Amino acid sequence: MNAKDKSTWEDDIIRSLDGFDKRIADKHDSDAAVTVHISDDNLKASVKVRPPVECDQDIDAKDVKKALKAAGVVCGIDEDAIREIFLYGSYNVFVPVAHGVAPTNGISARIDYKFNTKKDDIRLEEDNYGNVDHHELNLVQSVAEGAVIAEKIPPRPGKPGTDVMGSETPALQGRDVDIVVGENAELSEDGQSVISKICGQPILRDGKLFVSPVYEVAGDVDFAIGNIDFDGSVLVHGNVLADFKVKAVYDIQVKGNVEKAIVEAGNDILIGGGLYGLNEGTIVAGGSVTIRSVESGNVEAGRNITILQASRHSNLTAGENIILNNPRGSIIGGKIVCGKICDVTELGSTSFTETIVEIGLGPKTMKIRNELSREIEEKREKREKINLNLKTLLKQKKEGTLPAEKEELLRKIIPAFHQLNDEIEEQSGKLRFLMDKINALKGGICKVRNVVHPGVKIITPNASLAVKDEFSFCSFSEHKEEIMFGPYG
Repeated sequence: MNAKDKSTWEDDIIRSLDGFDKRIADKHDSDAAVTVHISDDNLKASVKVRPPVECDQDIDAKDVKKALKAAGVVCGIDEDAIREIFLYGSYNVFVPVAHGVAPTNGISARIDYKFNTKKDDIRLEEDNYGNVDHHELNLVQSVAEGAVIAEKIPPRPGKPGTDVMGSETPALQGRDVDIVVGENAELSEDGQSVISKICGQPILRDGKLFVSPVYEVAGDVDFAIGNIDFDGSVLVHGNVLADFKVKAVYDIQVKGNVEKAIVEAGNDILIGGGLYGLNEGTIVAGGSVTIRSVESGNVEAGRNITILQASRHSNLTAGENIILNNPRGSIIGGKIVCGKICDVTELGSTSFTETIVEIGLGPKTMKIRNELSREIEEKREKREKINLNLKTLLKQKKEGTLPAEKEELLRKIIPAFHQLNDEIEEQSGKLRFLMDKINALKGGICKVRNVVHPGVKIITPNASLAVKDEFSFCSFSEHKEEIMFGPYG
């Protein structure tokens, strides 16, 4: 394949935008005296009337109504809007003249959980030295026997609407949801609440709510305790010493340090201290890992890894993101692998320590998005100014105090107002179309808030880059099989 045959995902999006523009152009491409355009949801009908000088016939409000009827528009017709087309000369621009009544969608039932189901949302508050009191995080939550751990909020029905064609527009009805309970949990007599049958940790997994027993270690995991393999969650108040194993089906919280040991959980892991692994210590979580520091260790997470202070000569692997936001924190040496975002304070060191960063998989689409957003905002501001003038002039006209010279201004403002409305609607639609395309794609990016040093190597699926100079407040991502350097953001 030669260079001119190559096509990137951004080129594909831009080609699809050309198709969007063509549909807009087709909307305006009509020689009819009155052109009717009905929105995709049939809740709005607009008409474009050609000026008298371009027609071989006199067009009036009756012709507009006739065109609307021919197009099937029978409801919500705004007689004043039609009359004002001719009163103010709003020609060759689409003017809304009929509005349906949008349906009011129902509200689905939801379950109000009485415990934190999103452990990634834990707010880690640091002091002036970047330290966190992990004792207050309570990853392994506990409830008492008989406690209500969830309640169902019932659904609310929707109300249908009517489109401009006279058809009923159905509302989305609020859906009911079932509370599915598992081990050590039961429904209340009315079926609207979930009650814990034991003292333990409430867990939501794959839509099922159950209570897991918690294995609690008052001190260290050492020879007095032995290896732990528990069908529930584990809370260790001390440390996990070298050569021991702690495994849990659900969550693990260690308030102290992990030495050259193995800690594995099916869900999330929180380490209050650090991992001092001597190249063998390993932490593996099916969900996310939050840890203060990692020294010569291995950390794997199905979702995210959050490091609160630093990582030295360690291997970090995350299915989604790796985050280190301590202003004094850094990652030096070792290898980082993540599917989406690597967002850190400092990468590498002044001694050029080899530090490898592998990230998942776009400047053209960003430029188009920013230009569209800016143009839409500018036109909205312009429309607001016109609208203020328009209200004043229409009020004066209604009161019979409009000066003759302002009548001509009114004839110019109203068509301009409709023109801006039409342009804003079209560009907003184009922006939504673009963002839908972008959001369907998943790329990777490495962002560095402070400094990235020489010795760092960035690797993406189709390219690699050895950092040879020191950079600050920057980012790296792949584009056209090359790694691009950009600002942090």
